[in-house]
Parts: sequence; structure tokens; C-alpha cells
Amino acid sequence: MNCLVMPAAAQAPPARVALKFADLDLSRARDVRRLDLRIARAAADVCRPESTLDLTGTIAGARCRRDTVSATKVQRDRAVAKFAKQPEISSR
Repeated sequence: MNCLVMPAAAQAPPARVALKFADLDLSRARDVRRLDLRIARAAADVCRPESTLDLTGTIAGARCRRDTVSATKVQRDRAVAKFAKQPEISSR
């Protein structure tokens, strides 16, 4: 399974990250937190400010990360909901 992470703010060229999470069991809260951490890290990677020496660049980078994480929310929520709806397999 993949989730596409792209910066919400315009950049040239636009960066994209395909985030894999097939190794996670999204029916477990711990793995959902791991997915959220992966999304945050991917957003940080695609939203690197041109300069961290000025406040404007720092603020723009933080805003881009926040908006990028927010833009992935629908995909993330769908993936978590899909796992939550899967029936558990009984070993009886």
C-alpha cells in the first residue's frame, strides 16, 4: 500500500514521495502512530526551506509541512478505516 505525499505549497519542481505502509497493521494504534510519523518525516523531506537562516524561510517550511500533512489526511484516514473494517480471523 502506498500514500502519496507532496508539498501543499508550490515548489519547482514539485517533490513527491510514495510512502509505503504495507508492513504496518493499521488496526493497531501503535502502527497508526508509525504511519503518522512516516507522513511527518516525508513532509519534512519535501518541504525543506530554501534557507533556514531567515525567519521567512523557517515559517514557510513549517507551513508547508503542516499543509502537506493536512493534504494527506484523506488518504491516511481511508487506509486506517480500511484496516479497521477488516474482520479478525478467529483461530477456532
